[in-house]
Amino acid sequence: GVPLARSWLGIPLTHANEVIGMLSLTRIQFKPYTRDEISLASTFASQAAIALRNASLYDQIRRFNADLENLVSQRTKDLHKTYEQLERLDRAKSDFIGVASHELRTPLTVVQGYSQMLLEEPLIKGENRYSMLVAGILSGVQRLLEIIESMLDVAKIDNRELMLYPTPVPVPTLISTVIETILSNADERQVQITQETTGLPSIQADVDALRKVFRHLILNAIKFTPDGNCVTI
Repeated sequence: GVPLARSWLGIPLTHANEVIGMLSLTRIQFKPYTRDEISLASTFASQAAIALRNASLYDQIRRFNADLENLVSQRTKDLHKTYEQLERLDRAKSDFIGVASHELRTPLTVVQGYSQMLLEEPLIKGENRYSMLVAGILSGVQRLLEIIESMLDVAKIDNRELMLYPTPVPVPTLISTVIETILSNADERQVQITQETTGLPSIQADVDALRKVFRHLILNAIKFTPDGNCVTI
């Protein structure tokens, strides 16, 4: 069994005025502890208190780091899941744009074709009012087809499917061609378009893409220019 203790010494383990434990010393002889023994034990108790406090802090830090790693891991999983959902939504959006654009293009092409045929009819040609109405239909159809074309370009860009084919492009000639296609827009606003592009060299560019750039740019200039003024390129 455990020997019977005849002498006992208890020294509190303190750190920052807080008792965190006790150092207990016993011996089987009936012999009080001397001042030197108490001083030595007190010194050891002080060092032990510091060691215990540091061990406690280390354990807290270790648990905190573990909790932080778990939290970061969970947040990373959540972000990855959210990113995947956004990717799926983005693909669904691009697919919808592509399908809707193709489905709309067919009936609009039919309307465009019949409208052009109507403009050639003698009865329509002879009635200025009817000619204007059919021309308005054609203008609206052309605008819708342009919007659909832009939507398809957006879908191609999102899906990384837009292919560009650079070739030598004479910029003045390209701009002149674009102006001819939008003269009706300028005439409606009585806006005069002046082109000052002589001497520009040819550049390497995709003709269709560059044509769309200049078309949108000039149309915006017409749109935000007061009636009766001039757009200078």
